[in-house]
Amino acid sequence: MIDENKVGNHIVWDAIEFTGVGEQICIESAHLGVHHPFTMIKKNKIGTDYYHFATDSNNKSINQVYLANIDLLDRFIVYFHEKVQQSSLLKQAYHWTFDLESHNKIQMTNFGDDIIICDKLDFFRSIDLHKNFEQIQVESVVLSRRQEEILQLIVYGKTIKEISKILKLSPRTVGHYFETIKFKFNVYTKSELISKTIDMNYIKR
Repeated sequence: MIDENKVGNHIVWDAIEFTGVGEQICIESAHLGVHHPFTMIKKNKIGTDYYHFATDSNNKSINQVYLANIDLLDRFIVYFHEKVQQSSLLKQAYHWTFDLESHNKIQMTNFGDDIIICDKLDFFRSIDLHKNFEQIQVESVVLSRRQEEILQLIVYGKTIKEISKILKLSPRTVGHYFETIKFKFNVYTKSELISKTIDMNYIKR
């Protein structure tokens, strides 16, 4: 599973059949109330980060919720990093780098069992997206193949409606991609996106 060419940008663990130690880990995790794990994979300058999400619910439909809200998970990951940087304790706890291929062991530390439960509206209020993300500087942007296609068409002046016809997608789907792309480039408008894309030499006009 380490080979990123096989797993892509995320892993839906329910779709994988486990045996041996892997199966035992799943059983033990379930006993602890950890069900239906979902992993987001993000490349960085020195390697790859793996972000794991899970639920205490037994309902497998949570996998559709994960996939339908990839943009929210992306935003939460950025927010998570911001909060880690604000805490010396968390910075130390999450600053682990290890070679997966050599199976190096790492020391795990227990930081408590607090559980925070909130609804979606409370979630957005708590992280105050516009306030927290407007200061984040984009150093590198990784887009999916579809996001790159849409970005290129946007830079070439195509509208959401025109792009939906070209790619045979619904305008709503294209709009969703557009919002995700804007978030990844940390911009709020189409003109800002085009300008920043050109400035970063991501796509030349």
